[in-house]
Amino acid sequence: MLISTIAKAGDTSFKKKRPPVSKTPVYWWNDGVEDVRKNCLKQRRKLMKTNTKKDVSQDEKEKYRTLKKTLKKEIQKAKAKARQKTCQALDNDLLRQAAGLSDG
Repeated sequence: MLISTIAKAGDTSFKKKRPPVSKTPVYWWNDGVEDVRKNCLKQRRKLMKTNTKKDVSQDEKEKYRTLKKTLKKEIQKAKAKARQKTCQALDNDLLRQAAGLSDG
């Protein structure tokens, strides 16, 4: 009796953990961005690990900065390519619709 009462009180007072929300992938994501991001995160972890030991070399910092810039550029390229592809698809659709209207 006591245990069931305590369990019931716990069930009503504690929040239930929600299932994880699946995120939709971004339209511009590709394998190139993924590879560069993995390398960048790997270097950042390495830098943070050595940073706690106060034994950080300038080469490690510079390598991370370079990888981070490369990642940003790669993302910009991927976004531009995806935008261009989307615009091209829209133009093609509009041309098809215009051709369909003029034939009718």
